[in-house]
This record gives sequence, C-alpha cells and structure tokens, in this order.
Amino acid sequence: MNHCPYCQADIEGNWQQCPLCKGSLEKRTDKKASDPVVTPKY
Repeated sequence: MNHCPYCQADIEGNWQQCPLCKGSLEKRTDKKASDPVVTPKY
C-alpha cells in the first residue's frame, strides 16, 4: 500500500506516482479503516 501525501489517498498496486495528482508516493504499512482506497480499473 502506498500513500499520497498531496491528495491524502492510499493507492494499491505498484504505482510509482499518484494516479490522481501525479505526486510522489510514500510506502505505507499501516491501514486505517477510515482511509479511502483508490483502485484503478484499467
């Protein structure tokens, strides 16, 4: 799970940058139940 500090989204998958805002992602090991998860359907 990766986290985008710019748009505050958690991103699943092997993305190098945020698919929403193109910002840099940070590795995230914990997951909060209230955090949104973005899963692109490509």
